[in-house]
Amino acid sequence: MQLLECDGKRLLKEWGIPVPKGLLLTSADGLSDALTQLDGKAVLKIQVPVGRRGKAGGIRLIRDSNEGKVFFEQWVGERHGGFVVESILAEEPLAIAKEFYMSVALNAREGNFYFVFSAEGGVDIEETSRQHPDKVLKVRFSPAADGKEFHFRNILLEQGYTGSLLLALSNVAVNLYKGFGMVNALLAEINPLVLLESGAVMAADAKIEIDDSALFRLRDKKFFTVTPDELEREAKDIGVTYIKLEGGDVAIIASGAGLSMNTMDLIYETGLKPANFLETGGGITRELVRRSVHLVLKNESAHAIIVNLYGGVNSLLEAAIGIVAGVQELKRPVPVVVKALGNQQEECWALLEEHNIPVIKSHRTEDAVAYIKRQLDTAKS
Repeated sequence: MQLLECDGKRLLKEWGIPVPKGLLLTSADGLSDALTQLDGKAVLKIQVPVGRRGKAGGIRLIRDSNEGKVFFEQWVGERHGGFVVESILAEEPLAIAKEFYMSVALNAREGNFYFVFSAEGGVDIEETSRQHPDKVLKVRFSPAADGKEFHFRNILLEQGYTGSLLLALSNVAVNLYKGFGMVNALLAEINPLVLLESGAVMAADAKIEIDDSALFRLRDKKFFTVTPDELEREAKDIGVTYIKLEGGDVAIIASGAGLSMNTMDLIYETGLKPANFLETGGGITRELVRRSVHLVLKNESAHAIIVNLYGGVNSLLEAAIGIVAGVQELKRPVPVVVKALGNQQEECWALLEEHNIPVIKSHRTEDAVAYIKRQLDTAKS
């Protein structure tokens, strides 16, 4: 479960991390009181659990109630990133001198945690890491390690930070690390973590994702929720995790979050765009796969499908039956390629080839992406 910014900041404050003064509003009726409490000016932020709000115009500085009412009329009830905007956070404006990035994330593949820090905050950290890897510090922590303030202080000292700024940054880091563990988070991110002109350090944004299996431990927390996109509701009914991406070319069905994200990265590298994130979870059945094929093509920008599966306990033959059924039922035929390795892979390949569905038999997802790239380039020419 990814928390809204307002709830993420509530947790940060409980963990001892400074956050701006703010009020959550569901209508423009409370704007006058909010502006009074925030000294006459406010930054309004739509509350949805996805990014790129600023680029979409979903964050705005206002100086009076009339400006705020226009913003509310523009956004409340509208969608951003597949979610309906139901509330808006009004916060005090900040006099920012410098922006940083800081996060703690679960590294499920290696069974440890990452502490990530960059002096290039306020921007897409994935893009910074791709273009300027030297500007992103990533440190592994063992789950058994008890991260102390001096651990983070030494890490940041090596990055050249000293004095009061070093102490403030290391204090935020250790509190973020401890809070991350307390709520069984998958990600606790502050972007940007800002240095104010006054010299104080404050979390200007918060992105916290909590393991759904651990939510029972937070029954006393009344988190706000938003209405998801109808495709995400359908995905939940199917039993898969799905996130729609606007303007993507290539739909993805993958058996695991890591495999799906890797496929997305490789699609980006070709100049194409992924149309979604989809991972099948622990079980792969013919019906789940069949319905997933239909689901990903409901995003009308998608013009091809990559199915990327690894079958350990799950039968790839079952998956192949679902793929064949789904493709045969499509009302909008598109290029499809399947990379499938693991349990009953030969039987899977044979069935797919029998129905003229291209198969990648190597371990290289790059080969599947290259095939789709050729198909789409041919269709354009």
